Amino acid sequence: MTPSHIEHIGIAVKNLNSAINFYERIFGLKCYKIEEIADQKVRTAFFMVGPTKIELLESTDPEGPIARFIEKRGEGIHHLAFAYKKIEDQLKHAEDNGVTLIDTVPRKGAEGLDIAFLHPKSSGGVLIEICEDKKHEIVSMEKYKCQICGYIYDSEEGEPHAGIKPGTLFSDLPEDYLCPVCAAGKDDFFSLD
Repeated sequence: MTPSHIEHIGIAVKNLNSAINFYERIFGLKCYKIEEIADQKVRTAFFMVGPTKIELLESTDPEGPIARFIEKRGEGIHHLAFAYKKIEDQLKHAEDNGVTLIDTVPRKGAEGLDIAFLHPKSSGGVLIEICEDKKHEIVSMEKYKCQICGYIYDSEEGEPHAGIKPGTLFSDLPEDYLCPVCAAGKDDFFSLD
């Protein structure tokens, strides 16, 4: 089973605000969302880099998993997340192939994704997260064309440079969305489907 893309790279940090400042100041990235996931004892911040996200993770509890990770290994890459259309199928496939699962059933993660982790002992020391966005599970990807300049908005790709993540449907774009080529409004686009 092949993932559709690398969903994100998780990076454990001691101070979320300092880390956000670093990524914005040094790389010119824009943090588009900060979210706390109480049951995981973590606060997250997200950046888009092409079709992939960087997720910064700060512990909200000194006994939380991110705090323990930092205490043992220091700040740095915590996990690699792959996107799948059917997370349950991938969990079964992994388990059937001898992979030790941390999560035997999916749970809710940041940004409303269903997530599950594979134990790093089964994956060469790398903590692997598998993700599925149930909101877009049954909706096919769509394309809209600007009738002014011909630019095509592809919902599968989104516009990561503008903070619009892959999988964002045209109908979910803000009402003040403008064509990145000619600045035409949403009303100037038509569906190619």
